[in-house]
Amino acid sequence: MRFGEKRTAVQSAQQFICKKCRVLVNVQTFEQTSDGVYFSRCPQCKAKNAVVRTGATPSQPGILPVIRLLD
Repeated sequence: MRFGEKRTAVQSAQQFICKKCRVLVNVQTFEQTSDGVYFSRCPQCKAKNAVVRTGATPSQPGILPVIRLLD
């Protein structure tokens, strides 16, 4: 984690498809960069996937859209 990044642990039914390795990932945590971009890391390839926060609660299942890879 870099300076200025924040982490938020969630018990989530939300998922995303990693832009780098194309694996379906259950969201474990959301992190936020210093400029306000939310991302979640892929546990397989460790890529930072910038995700859209949909406003759904963590218990609402769904696939989060990935905007881009960070770094």
